[in-house]
Amino acid sequence: MTDYSCTRQILLGTEAELLAWCVRTGITQDLLERIRQKLQEPLDWMLFLEMAEYHGVEPLVYANLSKVAPDLVPAEALIRLRKKVQVGGLLNRMLAQELVKLCDEFAVRGVSVIPIKGATLATVAYGDLGLRDFTDLDLLVPESSVVEAQAVLSTLGYEPRSVVAAQSEKHDDGPHQVFVKRHTLCRVDLQWVMAHPHFAFRLDRPEFWARRVSIAFENRTVPGLTPEDLLIVLCVHGSKHAWEHLKWVCDVAELLRRYPNMDWTSVMSSSSAWGCQRLVMMGLSIAHRLLDAPLPDEVLARLEGEIE
Repeated sequence: MTDYSCTRQILLGTEAELLAWCVRTGITQDLLERIRQKLQEPLDWMLFLEMAEYHGVEPLVYANLSKVAPDLVPAEALIRLRKKVQVGGLLNRMLAQELVKLCDEFAVRGVSVIPIKGATLATVAYGDLGLRDFTDLDLLVPESSVVEAQAVLSTLGYEPRSVVAAQSEKHDDGPHQVFVKRHTLCRVDLQWVMAHPHFAFRLDRPEFWARRVSIAFENRTVPGLTPEDLLIVLCVHGSKHAWEHLKWVCDVAELLRRYPNMDWTSVMSSSSAWGCQRLVMMGLSIAHRLLDAPLPDEVLARLEGEIE
């Protein structure tokens, strides 16, 4: 393997370094020992917990700390994490059940839809619905079917919360529509493009629809993107937001861990054709350097070459 990961490390503070070590689904023996050693050093636990919350990674942090070092973590810290994770888990389960209903209704009405991020991402990349926080359901729909999609949501008790045609202070995902189900916490975002002041990435593209797959989800199947297409979407999304939240890096890293036989020819050719290859390379670089995401030698060599 190339020494890219050794020569291009990201320097972190004590609490940030511990956080980066704790936000992965698999902990090696070496990493376990490093975590336990770090926990015996002075730590600002309030800062650590605030960082975990801000970056949306509390489920992973709790899962790992409660397993590998419960004797070294302050009891109040574990209790706080456990309570937050339990509440989030209930919301995740409720949204997952709602997603199944939505997919069924869209299918009955003959409206194409692909769930992206959120519930299906937790299953596909993390293998566990409870390990990835999400608060809404993002549905990719053909732009030509937006009216039909609105009608489907209406029949299920959803009301439009906002229609976002351009960038604003609160919404910077470009044109999309937000719907909230009456008297519930269920929120749905209909999306067909990701926009940014400097670029726009179309989600409603023929390749996504032609290559969509069936994903095992809640004892049934729902539509989904291929791992290669999902990787591109995750990297574009994270880059668009300047990778502000660590959970977006985790998404990329965990997807790469779950799919070691990724078709890299497809990833590179598609991202090049769609004008987003630099954004994809950025996401891969950050995930590898920060979270040790596995990458083949040819991709690592390409990253090294682009940086130099």
